[in-house]
Amino acid sequence: MSFNWLQWVKNIEGLPPPQKIVLVFLADYFNDTDGYAWPSQDTLARVTGFHRSTINRALKALIEKGYISISKTARDSGRFSRNRYKLHRVADSHSAECAV
Repeated sequence: MSFNWLQWVKNIEGLPPPQKIVLVFLADYFNDTDGYAWPSQDTLARVTGFHRSTINRALKALIEKGYISISKTARDSGRFSRNRYKLHRVADSHSAECAV
């Protein structure tokens, strides 16, 4: 049985709305098999209704708080990189557990 990331995010208190909403969508896009979420920033902007600058600020804050980490992967063409988002369960003690 896989961890329910969406339920976990719903129970997080105290995050500003843009951060919480971005984290909700990352949890929704999370693939347990791969261990990552792969939505583009354009996709996150489209589904949240936020401008890309708001998405970037929210992602930066989520990294600083330990909720996510980002790694970049090259596309097959090598032209642009993709972000892979790994989710981390952060307890009240602010220690993080990796998603996979």
